[in-house]
Amino acid sequence: MPRFRYDKLVRDNIPGWHVVEGHTVHARTLQGVDLKHALIQKLHEEADEIPISDVASDAVTEELADVYQVFCDLAETYGLSMEQIEAVRRTKLYKKGGFLGGHYVEEIAMPTEDTWTEYCRNSPGKYPEIK
Repeated sequence: MPRFRYDKLVRDNIPGWHVVEGHTVHARTLQGVDLKHALIQKLHEEADEIPISDVASDAVTEELADVYQVFCDLAETYGLSMEQIEAVRRTKLYKKGGFLGGHYVEEIAMPTEDTWTEYCRNSPGKYPEIK
């Protein structure tokens, strides 16, 4: 029987479905930090599956629903309610704006003695310094 490596978090009913189909499933149950880590990986995976399109197709809706489900489950692992997250989202929207304006920053030059310079230098993987 062919075997395939999954190495990923799947929806709760998927292992049982495979067993009903006659498949042999080797799985484990994640908890705590391991579950959070897997949910974050899953969030990236699902976000990468959203089709780039000019219209909201069924495929776009399906993938956004998957992202939202993972997001909700991840929030629950932290004990956060959607209301708490929504309140913070609104505050950040008011203070910093959203993302629909499409502002894509390619690089920023900052004074050497600036707190943002220090912030960027402390995260070189996220903000590589151009020399």
